[in-house]
This record gives sequence, C-alpha cells and structure tokens, in this order.
Amino acid sequence: MSSLKVYICPFDLSGSYTSYEDVTEYVVKSSISDIKKEIDGTDYDIGVVKIGTLSISMSNTTGKFSDVSEFGSMFNYKRSDSLIKIIYDPNDYQNQCGDVICGTTVLTDTTTIFEGMINDSATTQNIGNSTISFRCFSYDYLFKRIEVPFSSISVGNYLSDIFLLILDQAPFNTLVTVSASNINPTLDLQIDNKDDLENKVVFDVLDELLMISNSVMFIEDNIVYISGRNESVTLKYEFYGQASNNGIENLEEISEYRNGMNRVFNYCTFKDRANLKINSTSVQVYGILKNEIDSTYITNSTSIDSILQSMINEFSEKKIEMYITAKFNEDLLNLNILDKISIDYPSIPYTSEGTDLPVFGSAIFGNSIFPYQESSIVISNLTYFKITSFSYNLKTERIKIGIREV
Repeated sequence: MSSLKVYICPFDLSGSYTSYEDVTEYVVKSSISDIKKEIDGTDYDIGVVKIGTLSISMSNTTGKFSDVSEFGSMFNYKRSDSLIKIIYDPNDYQNQCGDVICGTTVLTDTTTIFEGMINDSATTQNIGNSTISFRCFSYDYLFKRIEVPFSSISVGNYLSDIFLLILDQAPFNTLVTVSASNINPTLDLQIDNKDDLENKVVFDVLDELLMISNSVMFIEDNIVYISGRNESVTLKYEFYGQASNNGIENLEEISEYRNGMNRVFNYCTFKDRANLKINSTSVQVYGILKNEIDSTYITNSTSIDSILQSMINEFSEKKIEMYITAKFNEDLLNLNILDKISIDYPSIPYTSEGTDLPVFGSAIFGNSIFPYQESSIVISNLTYFKITSFSYNLKTERIKIGIREV
C-alpha cells in the first residue's frame, strides 16, 4: 500500500510564510489532477517554458480553506500564493521498529511529487457539498510577476549573465535556488541590443532567450537549471519489455511512438536577415522543413550563424520520440529531466496453437517449428534515450515519461 501526503504553508499576519501543515485528511483524492513537467513543449515546439499545474479539491465543512477573515480559515494574510506540496510515500503508515510487516513494507524515503503555490484567481467553492477547488502552479509561475531588471542589463552581456539577472530575483529566489554554476546555455552569446527587454516580465522574454541560446530550463529539487539538451553521462535506468531476456518486465505501455519528423528542421533562417544554414542531406531526403528564428537581441552576423548552425545540429535529423508508462517506484520517481535511459523491447516469439516454443538444446531438428515474431516495433537496449517530460497520475500511481533518442 502507499499514501499521498498533502501539505499547505500559509502566511502569518505579517505576510511571512509560516510552516507546512498536513491537510491530507481534507483532500478529495479523486480530484487530484495529473502533474506534468516537460521541456520543449508540444510536439512541434522547442525551447518553450511550460508551467507545471495541479488541480485539487478539499473538504471545507469546517471552513479551514475559506478566504481570509472567514471563520475557521487557516489563512491569515492571503490565500493566494500559499505554498502547497504533495509527497508520495510507498507505505501507508510510518515505518517503526516492531511494527513493520515483512514483505509488505518498503524501506525507502518519501518523494516530493509537486511543490508550488495556490493561484487564488482560479479558486472555486461548491456550497452544496462543502468542497473547495484550488488550481496551483509550480514556482516558475512567478516569472509572470517579476519584471526584467532592464537597468542592470547592458549590451555586451553574455546570455548566462542575463539569465542569472532575471532569475535571481525575489520572490522566486526565496523559494528556488538560483546559482551561476547551474546556468550553462549551449550558446553563451553576447547580446547586441537590449531594447526589447524593457517593460517586460521575465516570462515574456524567457522563451526567446532560451531559443537563441539553444537551451532548456527546468527545476529539480527546488534548483533551477539552464542547460543544453545533452543527456546525462551515465545510464540512469533500464526498461524491459515483456519478451526481454535481459531483465524483468518493468514497463506497462509504449504510446505515441513517433519517428521524429515532428521536430525536424533542416533549413534555418533568421528573420529579416540573409543568414541561412541547411542540412543538405536532410533537405534532399525530406524536402525543406523551415524554421525561422526571430530575435532582436542578436544582430551580429557571426552570432546569428552560430544560432542557426546550433539549431541545425540539434534538429535536422530524425530522432525517435515516445512515451513509456510504468508503475511508481523509488528509482523511477528519482529520475530527472535529460537523464539517459535505455529500453530493451524485442519482438515477441509465438508458435501455432498446441505447440511449444523450440528451446536450444532440447528442440529436435525436423520436428520443432521456428516461432513467429510479433511486434510492431523493436527497440534495442543499445539505443539510448533522454527524458523530456514526466506526467504523474497519483490516482493510479503511474508515471508517463516522454523520451527522445540521443
């Protein structure tokens, strides 16, 4: 058995966060939405920031989750922006010496599945059944409220410096660790123009900055990272299909398998400039698949060529993409974005009805029949993939992982 724990951290009367309070007993568990985090957005997007969301309902018969000034409310200063987190525990009771049951207790740490903030503008209350529904966002939602520090940015600044300046601001940096050591864009170019950074919030400019640096941004363990799309150096997890001879089957489904054409760009241009980079071989095979970069921050022709070539290097060839679904376990829940994984998914052998599979050493030549092979796809464990997204279904305890071939 397992359990989910839900905690809320409200403000005190002065507007400072207090401490987390366990509110699990009030949760309508069937209301908890899937929790997602991803890079590169939808099938045809690259470098797009996606804000994690959570929908959850609470029993409010005592008024505990009513707005400020309502009788019995746990909120004293404001309800909006109160912190919320969900923790997964593989056991439904506390592990204690003398109480744990051999064979049913899992000796493991709990895992934080979601951390974010209540967005009160989407809060609704059902008076008939005394429930209240919250919509919550991950901490990167704060980028919609934080202004770009225009006066602190100068022409000639490197993109890594600008990322640090715009991210290392309150209140984001009070909840998430921002460090220069974790900001490593693929292209660390110097900007030539900063005019379009004025009077903008951080969210307005992040996508474009990530695009021209050919980088992605994600938050893991309350630390923000900006990096290229390179996979981890070491192999972090191995998945095995039902016919694998290399390990016990540990994946339940492979879905939305794509050959990678959805993200192929082989002809890259820069808006209002003559610069062009192409992959001639890819164009010859697939025709022109154009991607135009639009940015005012870079005007230097050499820098523009670097941007276009970097995009060609990353996206001009097909790379398989798919989703795999598996049951929660500690190792899976500790995987991170861009971790390298493998899948051993061979074809499934079968024979005609009433006959046994021939086994080397016991099959008789002339009597035994070679098996048929059944599988729409075969994936070798020598082909590696990197993780691009997670989707956690807390009701079924399943994790759906988006992956892309390296």
